[in-house]
Amino acid sequence: MTAQRNLEDQIAHLQQLLTNEGNSKRYADDEYRKRLDSSLTFMATLKTEVDAQKRLLADRRRQNADLAEEQRRIQDANDAKRIDNARLRRDLMG
Repeated sequence: MTAQRNLEDQIAHLQQLLTNEGNSKRYADDEYRKRLDSSLTFMATLKTEVDAQKRLLADRRRQNADLAEEQRRIQDANDAKRIDNARLRRDLMG
């Protein structure tokens, strides 16, 4: 009877170990899924931020190009005024 009881105890112990192992595996799987979901969410957030920064960069480049064009027009107008002023001075001088 004690041998049978000993075997039953060993079986119960092994079943408990198996249950604990299963629980540990489920916990590890759940933790892995949580980390994976968190990482995927973080990567999506980063992608959104990168896209926003790319749009901002493109807007800034357009603004810089527009400002550079305006600066060239102003410089051309100033050059034309200098030429006119020089011509008028020359005409006044004789």
